[in-house]
Parts: sequence; structure tokens; C-alpha cells
Amino acid sequence: MTLKDSLRIAKNEFLYLLLTPIGWVILALFIVQIALTYMELMDFAFGRLAFGNNPFGFAAYLFTLPVGTVFSSAISDVYLIIPLVTMAVFSREFQSGSIKLLMSSPVRPHEIVIGKYLGIAAFLLVLISFLVLLVFWTWSVVPNFDILATLPGLLGIYLLVCTYAAIGIFVSSLTRYQVIAAIVTLGVLFVLRSAADWAQTIPILNEVTAWASVAGRAGVLQEGLISTPDIVYFVTLVFAFLAFTIIRISALRSGEGRSRLSAKAAAISLVALSVGWLFSLPALSLFIDTTYDRRNSLAPETVAAMQHLDGPWEIETYSNFLDRMGVRTLPEDRIADRRRWAQYRQINPDLKMSYRYFYDIDAASQVFSRPEDGRTDREIVDDYIERRGLRLPELKTGEELSAETGVDLGAQGYRSIRLIKWNGGETVLRHFNDPRTFAGEPERAAAILKLVGGAENVGFVSGRGERSIEGIGNRAYRHNFARLDERFSLINHGLEIESVDPAIDFPNHINTLVIADPQSAYSEQELSNLAAYINGGRDFIVLVEPSSAKSLSDVLELIGVDTGRPIIQQSDPTAPPEFVLANASPGIIDQYLGDVVLDIPVVIDGGIELSPALEDKGFAKENILSYRDMSVGYALERNVDGRRQKGLVFGDADIFSNANRARTEPTNNRFVASSSFFWLTDGTYPVKRTTRSPIDRDIAVERKHLQVMRWILVGGFPVAVLLAGGMWLLRRRAR
Repeated sequence: MTLKDSLRIAKNEFLYLLLTPIGWVILALFIVQIALTYMELMDFAFGRLAFGNNPFGFAAYLFTLPVGTVFSSAISDVYLIIPLVTMAVFSREFQSGSIKLLMSSPVRPHEIVIGKYLGIAAFLLVLISFLVLLVFWTWSVVPNFDILATLPGLLGIYLLVCTYAAIGIFVSSLTRYQVIAAIVTLGVLFVLRSAADWAQTIPILNEVTAWASVAGRAGVLQEGLISTPDIVYFVTLVFAFLAFTIIRISALRSGEGRSRLSAKAAAISLVALSVGWLFSLPALSLFIDTTYDRRNSLAPETVAAMQHLDGPWEIETYSNFLDRMGVRTLPEDRIADRRRWAQYRQINPDLKMSYRYFYDIDAASQVFSRPEDGRTDREIVDDYIERRGLRLPELKTGEELSAETGVDLGAQGYRSIRLIKWNGGETVLRHFNDPRTFAGEPERAAAILKLVGGAENVGFVSGRGERSIEGIGNRAYRHNFARLDERFSLINHGLEIESVDPAIDFPNHINTLVIADPQSAYSEQELSNLAAYINGGRDFIVLVEPSSAKSLSDVLELIGVDTGRPIIQQSDPTAPPEFVLANASPGIIDQYLGDVVLDIPVVIDGGIELSPALEDKGFAKENILSYRDMSVGYALERNVDGRRQKGLVFGDADIFSNANRARTEPTNNRFVASSSFFWLTDGTYPVKRTTRSPIDRDIAVERKHLQVMRWILVGGFPVAVLLAGGMWLLRRRAR
């Protein structure tokens, strides 16, 4: 190959686009579209600064968020431009007859094709340079702008348009009519954009169509993640369609038969698919998160848990295909479902995912209500499947699938669940009754950590009227501890919850014992068992109410805590008399989300003052929660046989209650339970995701400067481009 010949052809192709009005019009229209989107976003972000900093950061808000940004707008609409750029590459050669001169020249077909492609790629670089200009413009006016996060997006958009161009050049080589070339190119690009939705219920074809789909490929890079599978995808498609074009042009010169051409095209397609599939394997994939806040990466805590998960592991999904998770794990959605675990595969690629489907209408009441028309559940489900056109294996009821597999789906309410299996063990990963539905990184990390390191087993003492972990009333604890479909319930964050009888020896696997507001005193045998547990050095939580202070006096004596005055003073004239707001002492119990301690009030509903007892039991006591001059919370620590024993005592059993957990303003009860166990488990559960906040949340310009930016970007640049194009064309015509 002679590079000089290819570069000469590239120069001619580039100049051709600048010698026609359409090239300049394309540039101007692209600039106007992008500038309008940019200024609209900038105006809104600037306005939000009146209420505080932009919560996302300017790099994310303007460029890297998946929707509603400058980059997402460019990715969505640029495919409409490319057919206009490529439609004449070979079509005009056919129409003018100059293709015969090219065929008879000493320049070889691959030099022609590569030269023309390089000319188009140079023009597209000019097109994309406006996005580069916007990024650097923003960098100049936004302090600490996260410019590194935008670079993969710029690369992704350029690779996208270059891929579109390679396809357009190939289509142009098939016809002498430019309009037909443009229409066919547009159709091919549309097919590639939507291919991911095809054949997803067919196990082999769904992999092929998912790989072939261009949808979302540039979007991954747009979000600030350098992804080698996506880069290889674009490069592979470019080489494949350039190879198709070379074969087409070579055939015009040599007159090869269709059978040989088809064989060559099939071989190129096979090689392209093989290369793309090979480099999409987790073992050969590389991901680099360029964002400052590392929002595309797993947190260090999750990575640490995953590093213990060596060897084969499996995720079994038991899908009630009618509920919220089930409708999003149907066969046509499996590729998307697998992508939810892509980052985890990077650490341990030896993952197998499988799906079993069942139905239970009652368990899917959040999505469907049972029709009262006399039909059986099976008839309703069959009708639904037929109307949806679903292709599902033989369906069973939840009870039937439980009997077949041995998985107790009834204990999970016959809702969709996942079982994560490794090294002979398994743990449940649930979905939740909120807009996100699927388990997020904290819940996944907790499940994995529980699988490799064991759960925190928590026993709630029962039998004396203590607070219930199953009840849904205001006084019960279900929402904080045992509600299966609640994202923040601690049963979904590494805790195993059970009720324990104080009349018998407490099981050895119990790590933390919770004694919550008994309504009658414990018997001698029960106190003996409680004393054996506490004196044995295991952790505990004791929750006292004024009404249960007497019942708990013997238990409190074991840990050296005494009770004092009831707290009934009203702190809010609009609230009941027993409603007061206590404040946490900083630096004791770390909050579940983030690095901030419990620094906003906690609701106390009829509490009681706590104080150290005269008889010291060896515990170091730290006052962690106070109301005025009264302590209502202690953290206790001591060493027992070389082990650090920890305990918490709260002078209010409602601090964990369903009613108080629901209060969010201006109180912090939602995090008291999770913060308590984070401290008790030495930061193990719940898994706290260490994150960094964006630092580019301000802008160093005034409103009048934004107006100047608007006039320059939306008006000045497009007009300048059109004027430059007009002058260029007039000058060339004069010559």
C-alpha cells in the first residue's frame, strides 16, 4: 500500500466536502443543535446555584450523564447527518464516470477506499471539534472542572461517527444514486441502533444481535468509562465495512463472481464477530473510570468483598415473571440483566447466571390486581402470556417450583429473588418496592460479604411482650430489621434476624442480642441465661421505656446502667407531649450512608434518662445521645477474655420503631438502626460505600457573561461557519 496515494485521495475527498454547500450547512446545523442544548443546560444549572451548588457537578450535568446532556444529544441525532456526508463518496464517481479512471489507474482498490475514508474521517473530526471546544470552554469557566471524565465521551462520539461513515461509504459503493445511498445508509444505521431488541428470546441469536447493536456503545464511553469491549466494537465494525467496500471495488476491476464475493464477505463477518466476541469476554476486557467521583466503579468495600469470592460462582434468578423484577428479567431482557453484573465479572469472570420462572398473582399485587371474573390463576396467566407474545419455558406456581428445587420461595413471599452461590454456600438477594427495584451495590456487597465471611446473626428476645420484628404497627420493628421488600431493612444488609426464647440457652451463632422493652420482668432462669450471654462477652442492645424500666432493672444491673427521670417535656408545641428531639454526640456511631455522623435530631417518644450505675461492671461508657442535660443513649465497651465486647443502651424503645423510622424531617431515626450495627460490627454491616462528591459544582462567570456565550455559540459560530464556507466557495469558483 502506498500511503502517499491514500493521503492524496483523502485530501481530495476532504476538499470535496468543503467545496460543496452541503458540507458547510452540515457543520452549521450541528453547531446550532449542540449549542442550543449546551446553553439550555448551562442556564438551568446556573439558576440552580441560587439554591446551592449543582448536585451533579458541571461535567456530569452538561456532558456525561446518560440522558439529557450535550453528549447524549449528539449520540442520539448524529446518525441523521452521516448519510448526507457519505452518500456521494462513490455514487458521484459512478454518475460522472470517473470510477472507470480510478479502476484503470495504478492506484489499488484498498488505497482508494482507505483514502476516501480518511478524508471523511478528517471532515468528521472538524465536526466533532465543536464538542471539544465546548468542553475546553467549560473547563475555562468552571473551577475544578472534571475534564478527564469528558474525554472518553469525546472519543466515543468520534468512534461512533467514524463507524457510521464506514457503513455509509460501503453503501455508497453499491449504487450510483446518491439519494438511494443516503436512504439505505439511514436504514442500516437504524437497524444497528435497534438490533439489541431483536431475537432476545433465542439463546444464540440474542448474543449476536446484542453485540451488533450500536445502541449504548458510545453511551458507555460518554459516562466517563473507557471500555475496551466498546472500543474494539467500533474499530472492528470500521475495518469490516471498509473490507466490504474494498471487496466491492476490487470486484468492479476484476469481475469476480458473486459466489466468491459472498464467501469473502462471510469470512470478514465471521472474523469481525469473533474478534468482537473475544474482546468482550470479561477476562480480556478492561475498564478505566476517568470520573473524579468514580461513579462508574465499584466502591473499595465491594472490591474487597469480591476479592474473597475466588473460583466459580453462580447467580440463580427465581422470577415471578409478574412482579416488578420479574417483568425485567424475561428472556428478552437477559442481556441487560447480565450487564448489571459486568463490573463484578471484571473481578471474578467465572460467573454463571441462570433463570427459573414461576407465577404468583398475589405476590405481584404491586403490578397487577387479581381480576374477579371467575378465571383460575392459570387461565389468567396463560391469557397474559398470549397477549404479550411471551416465550417462556413451562411455568409452574411458586409452590410447585419450591417443591421441585428445594428453594423456599414461600419464605420470600413468592416474589422474585436471586440466590448467589459460591463454595457450597448460598445467600438471598432480593428486589425492593421502590422505583429502582433491583438491589444496588450496597445490597449486593452485603450479600457477597455474607456469603464469604458470614452474616451478623441478631437475636431478638421474645416472650415478655418485647417489640416485634414481624409486626407492622407503629411500635414494631419490621421496617428497620425484617421487611423483605424494603431496601434499607437490615435483613437485606448482612443481618440474619430471628426471635430467641430467653428461657433456654441462647444459640452460639447469635452475635448480637436485642432486648427491647419487655412488659414483665424476666424469671430467674431467663435472667441466668441473659447473664450468661452478657458475661460471656457477646454484643447486645438494650432498649428501655419508662414503662419497662422496672422490668429491665436486673438486666441493666448486669451492664452497670441505671435509669432516672422520664423524658416527657414537650419540645415542639405541635407534637404530642412525649415527642422530643435528642441530639447525637459526634464521632461515636458512624452514619450508614456517607462519612457524616448522626448530626441531626433523633425522635424520642416518651424516653427515660440513663446514667452509670454505682456498681461498675467494667464497661467504658460513652454518652452518644442526649436531650438537654439528660443522657438517653450509651455505647459500652469492655474486654472479655481478649475480645472487645460492645453494647448499646437507649432510653427509648421507639427509636427503632416503624413509626419513627418513617419520620425523615427534621429527624434521623431512619439511620439509627443501621448506624448502630455498623458500629457493633466494626464497620462490616451494613456495607458503607465510600464515595467522593463532585468538585466542579460552581461557575466563575456572571449572568451577563452567559448571555455573551449564548450569542457567540448559537449565533456567532454558525454564522461564521456559513460565511467562511460562502467565501471559500466563491473564491474557488472565481479561480
